[in-house]
Amino acid sequence: MNRETKAVNSSAYSLNLEQIIDTLDVQFWEIYEQPLIVVEMLLLEGIWQSKTYSEIALENHYSCQYLTNVAAPKLFKRLSQLVNYRITKKSCFSIVTKYILENTLYRCRSRSSEKEMNERSSDTLYDSYFTFGRGIDFDRDLFLKDAVLFAQLN
Repeated sequence: MNRETKAVNSSAYSLNLEQIIDTLDVQFWEIYEQPLIVVEMLLLEGIWQSKTYSEIALENHYSCQYLTNVAAPKLFKRLSQLVNYRITKKSCFSIVTKYILENTLYRCRSRSSEKEMNERSSDTLYDSYFTFGRGIDFDRDLFLKDAVLFAQLN
């Protein structure tokens, strides 16, 4: 097990229910072009609180059979497709939490790599632009705006 996996599995990392639902809502929209629906959010909340389908149904005015036979299987199918691993009510909390933590770690790495690449590119453009003597009082921000505008036009 490498250091990154240990960090993701560490109990020091925790997500609250709101973070889970917000992240899943965005992911579902990106993949399925449909956000989490209310009953799915209620199921996730109940699962996070270790409630039975009967308790979730009673508290939220749903039929237990509907939650058990329709809503939960649909949610678990979509979650399973998202994380590429079979999700059940029992495994939902741990697998989804792990997926979101790993996905967040990956996105943070991607963004930092992209930012470094953009900074290197802008430094190169700046050096090239300045080398060709485009002005003594060179304004880097103005140059970058010009470069973006030029890229959009071409």
